[in-house]
Amino acid sequence: MRSFSSRWLWLSLLLSPSLQAQDAFDLAQKAAEVIGIGRSGACSNCHATNSRQTLERWQNAVQKVDSCLNVDNSPTARERLACIVDQAVTDDWNPSPEQLGFYSAGVELSPLRDNLLEVFGEQNTASIVAHLKNTTIMPLRAPKGVSAEDFAAVRTWFSWGMPYLDELLTPYDGPSTCQVGLAPELKEHLRSIESTGWQKRNLDRGLLMFGCSPNGDHCFEQKRNGVAIFPDVKDLGAKQAWNPQPRFQLRKLYESSTATDYWIRSSADGRFIAYGSNPSGIIDLQAQLSGRDRVIRVNAYYDPGFFPDDSAFVFQGRGTAICNMSLLKNPSTTRINFQEDACSWNQQSQIPLYQSLGASLDGSDYLAATGVFMSDPGDGSGPVLDWAARSHITADPSSQLKLLPLAFDGSRWVTKTPQVFDTPWEIDWGLAPSNQLLASRLEGRIDGKLKHIGYPLYSIQRADGQSPYEKKSLGNICVDGVKANFSFDDRFFVTYSYIKAEQWRELGYASVDDPTFQERLQAGASNIFLYDLWTDKLTLITQTGPQQYALFPHFRSDGWMYFVIFDAKQGRRTYVASDAAVRIKAETPTR
Repeated sequence: MRSFSSRWLWLSLLLSPSLQAQDAFDLAQKAAEVIGIGRSGACSNCHATNSRQTLERWQNAVQKVDSCLNVDNSPTARERLACIVDQAVTDDWNPSPEQLGFYSAGVELSPLRDNLLEVFGEQNTASIVAHLKNTTIMPLRAPKGVSAEDFAAVRTWFSWGMPYLDELLTPYDGPSTCQVGLAPELKEHLRSIESTGWQKRNLDRGLLMFGCSPNGDHCFEQKRNGVAIFPDVKDLGAKQAWNPQPRFQLRKLYESSTATDYWIRSSADGRFIAYGSNPSGIIDLQAQLSGRDRVIRVNAYYDPGFFPDDSAFVFQGRGTAICNMSLLKNPSTTRINFQEDACSWNQQSQIPLYQSLGASLDGSDYLAATGVFMSDPGDGSGPVLDWAARSHITADPSSQLKLLPLAFDGSRWVTKTPQVFDTPWEIDWGLAPSNQLLASRLEGRIDGKLKHIGYPLYSIQRADGQSPYEKKSLGNICVDGVKANFSFDDRFFVTYSYIKAEQWRELGYASVDDPTFQERLQAGASNIFLYDLWTDKLTLITQTGPQQYALFPHFRSDGWMYFVIFDAKQGRRTYVASDAAVRIKAETPTR
């Protein structure tokens, strides 16, 4: 039998549905104050708390948890916890924030803690709650969630059906269409960056690209005992269907059944691939050349990133850690806990989640671009027939972009004063390696729902290393997708898109009724798309099968793209490299 504190019982009685309309209004105001609906609150820094979809998603999760915790539905504590995560509970309990909804803010409170105590006992419960505080608890990086009183108010407001929601929400006055076109000065920038950007700079300073000859060509052609170490997918049976463009190479770099959380990123030279998990890992592809498997375990959870000059890497999840690349290149490194001398892990180096990293070409700033975001766990979960309807839409009128300068002071990495821009309805910021271009995702209301509209593109410049950045619009790229990543010459950006009915033509099918297309549409899939800012052309890079998800594309310095393909049926992830941007640029040089 669950036990409840007297404080919890008192709060539940105080907020009972028998109260009058004025009490419902006061409750709505209290919930708005806690969450941040139409104002600043505990959740508004990361989530679109003015979005009905966000609040309905949280409400649905809370109602499910409440139903699971009902003793009439689930007689035992173990059954109640299993109901929440949709799987049997044995030695551990590890729900996602999506499964908990607003309960993410109450992981330390009754009734969750009471059920954990009943199943796991005091010591193991303490360990589980400590883990949840690092991986699940909201507000992000808070030492604990909201207070019991605040949590009870919001939970009750959700259970009552969110009364007075219309009055609380800011009326919609956002965009509904994408204005096509890019400014002429974009090409001037691309011409300039061709000879000054990080692709050229890394080449001139002799940064060797992994898997290539010293001249930078013949990449991934190594063999061991006559067998290709990084085979082209055209030689891999069913995987050959992944490549719809025979003129491009798709090379398998690595394959694993290890579950990952959120995105992957690779080092500037392409040698290391980092992924989030528990623990996270960094794959050293160089070990593959000698038939070994070197995966460095990392005491973090998600959002890895690498600076474009190959100087350092970033991981998130236990705060922000920034470490010098020398740590990875040391063959004795097998595990990283951020206590190493090569790492900075302190209050002065904290970066908000979902960061995009760059480095100024004049040496003035390393930069992280952050803002509100739509997180994708990368497991193909959820109804994917309408990705925009199930996604974690977070855009609203209060969305902001934060440019956060970073510097190495000789002993550790530190952050400087950020510069903040109001960017209504824009999320998922991508920063070019040069710190000179930015792309966001614009969300707007279409058919009554917030959906992706396109990618606004900006230049950012400043007069000198001490002046503030100036952000100038360069137009919009009206294609579908999620968070975009720029190439090291700023010319290309790459994204991925979950399959939608209107994509039948661009995916190469004869009609929306094509049986092969319908099979993928019904089962779910996602694919990689490459956009060339120089030629204004979109290219399909992958053609995945049902329940196969091409995800998290990004570039290394020479233009090769890396991404992962998750086969949900097989439970395996294949890390892949594509030379599409390299070949397109060779065919149409930047001149």
